[in-house]
Amino acid sequence: TTYGRQYSETVTSLSLGADRRVYQGDRSTVRVGASITQAKANVGYTRGSGTINMTAVGVSATLQANSGPYVTGGISGATLRNAYNATDLEGANTSGKFNVKALGTTLDAGWPFDLGHGVSLEPSVAAVAGFMFGDQRATSAGVSTDLNRKTFGMVNAGVTLKHTGTSSLGSHEIHARIAGV
Repeated sequence: TTYGRQYSETVTSLSLGADRRVYQGDRSTVRVGASITQAKANVGYTRGSGTINMTAVGVSATLQANSGPYVTGGISGATLRNAYNATDLEGANTSGKFNVKALGTTLDAGWPFDLGHGVSLEPSVAAVAGFMFGDQRATSAGVSTDLNRKTFGMVNAGVTLKHTGTSSLGSHEIHARIAGV
């Protein structure tokens, strides 16, 4: 980075979710679901460190044609908390934190192709739009940190390789995805 500064970040996250079929017709199926995600990032700076914690909850609905193609829409809300400590070039220590809340929407569509034995290949496209509320804090050194309200969006396309199976214990789905923005 600029002036030889170093930066590192390690992110760990866990998402749990469930969905339920609420409609099964001759030509399509509708599923609704909910999820929760918890993420933590440990950040290292040349002269300091920080921790970022994020919690998000979301709901979604999927309409899938029996012939394969689907469309999913969802909404979510999240909170993000960042706390850090750093030492400047003169040796003064400073610390601070900020809390941010965000709302988002997603829309994605795809078409899975069955390859047999529970394996499918699924090209898809997704769009995300959101709104991040601002936050204003002061560091321990009295420096104001203002995070202005932001809107954001992104579109990506990709392909997912999926394995789905069932047994007397339940069902599973394992997938790997490659996508580009």
